[in-house]
Amino acid sequence: MTFLGPVSHPARGRELTMSQFDTSIQLWLGTGQERSRRWLVPDEDAADGVAVDVTAWLDR
Repeated sequence: MTFLGPVSHPARGRELTMSQFDTSIQLWLGTGQERSRRWLVPDEDAADGVAVDVTAWLDR
């Protein structure tokens, strides 16, 4: 799985550190890897052709 997302998160009004971004990925993995069109995006560079937009998932 490929993960996308800027390290700045507009809803939080501050930049995320790489550690916080990593934590967000771990949260997504730990919550059952919920899949939705809102945060799964096509990515031709990803092995399965899909990437998770972590910032979109955080805004759910």
